Amino acid sequence: MKKILGIVFAAVLACASLSVLAGCGGGGGSNSAAGKWVCAAVDDGTGIIEIADYEEILGMTGEDMFTLMLNDDGTVGFTVFGEDQTASLGGSITWEDSANGVTLKGGDQTLELTYDNNRLVMEVEGQKVYFERG
Repeated sequence: MKKILGIVFAAVLACASLSVLAGCGGGGGSNSAAGKWVCAAVDDGTGIIEIADYEEILGMTGEDMFTLMLNDDGTVGFTVFGEDQTASLGGSITWEDSANGVTLKGGDQTLELTYDNNRLVMEVEGQKVYFERG
């Protein structure tokens, strides 16, 4: 049960950090990381938990839990627990490729997602969410 709560907590933290970025932004262009990224694993500080190992218990897939869309125009969209949350940001978060992954920008806030074995990793307050191309 603790692992399940860790999974949910990490997804909520990732969501909250996207909300903090909401503000204004630029961006755009043709980006290599563009596309759909699906939650594949989380790490609540006790080790990596693969979502696929808990799909039956959770009753949902990683895609159902959290999906990040890096659009070709440089905007960011996302869904949480199957609900599209993009409108809640007002389209105000942008992204661009960086040397080690992707940079999300909103107003004067930035959040770096780094590549780790073909996954994008979002780290917030020691919690990590791992995304794979969907």
